[in-house]
Amino acid sequence: ILCPITSRDVLFLDAPVQRDYGNELGYSEKDCWTIMMTAQTRAPDLFGNIFVSPHPDGQSRQNKEEATTVPYYPAILERIGTVIGMFSAPLIHAYLAKRRVISLQPGSAKTDMCPLSRHHRIRRALSVEDLIQQMTAPPTDPHDLANSLVESSARVTTVITSMEKS
Repeated sequence: ILCPITSRDVLFLDAPVQRDYGNELGYSEKDCWTIMMTAQTRAPDLFGNIFVSPHPDGQSRQNKEEATTVPYYPAILERIGTVIGMFSAPLIHAYLAKRRVISLQPGSAKTDMCPLSRHHRIRRALSVEDLIQQMTAPPTDPHDLANSLVESSARVTTVITSMEKS
């Protein structure tokens, strides 16, 4: 858990949604980027520097002029105030680090693909207006999830060890 931060810097977590899901979800990573950049144009005071982390598979966005491309690493959250993504694992890091985390799923008519937003732990945005509204809200509190994870690796190790002995 990191200290609270007043940074307006935003990290966008890119993901190959179009490649992996085609049109099944009702949006792609390009749609999400367009929504975020439109929100930034309409409410520039909510956005500081914009960073984008490409998916680890090496595919990166075509258009990078508006943002600084950085690989995702948890320590970057020390300077980031808001993390926007669709449904990737780094959203969990950001949530547990007490950052404002928004799952952006524009036009989604399907099931919420992000477990954190599906279970109301983080906010979900479906449109430009929705994203702007979510950008003004404080981060959600990860206390319950963080407590449930305390010593979880030791519990898993104990289960695996006991299975190996049987």
